[in-house]
Amino acid sequence: MQQGLRKDKLQGCVPLLWPSVDSLSPTPLGHQEPRVVVNAPGFIVLMKPAGWETDVYDVSKLGVPISPVTRFYLLSSFLAASGTEEQFPISRSADSGFGFIHRLDQMSSGLILTATCFLYHAFLQFQMATYQIDR
Repeated sequence: MQQGLRKDKLQGCVPLLWPSVDSLSPTPLGHQEPRVVVNAPGFIVLMKPAGWETDVYDVSKLGVPISPVTRFYLLSSFLAASGTEEQFPISRSADSGFGFIHRLDQMSSGLILTATCFLYHAFLQFQMATYQIDR
């Protein structure tokens, strides 16, 4: 958790509430958009609709060709479009899995616990690893 705290201090990040998002834009394939169902300083819970990918890696570094439509349906793209990098640098950090604490299959829908700062990411990852959070 100290590492998360150090990263937050380096970035000038403090736990904030995520900005409310009405609608970013129409989805290319007609899938529903994700929405924030719990908004607390340091973390959010996203409702991930089917068709969206919980990406926790930098797809371009893997050499995976990715189309604009595919990139649209990455949850990290949703986070990047709805929060600023200055306020939520973890949402742009592939090294921290963009803040996602766990994943769901692309065709599944459900809740995704997401840290909005590095300290909460470390704390929630610790809780997940010690089975204090159930899926």
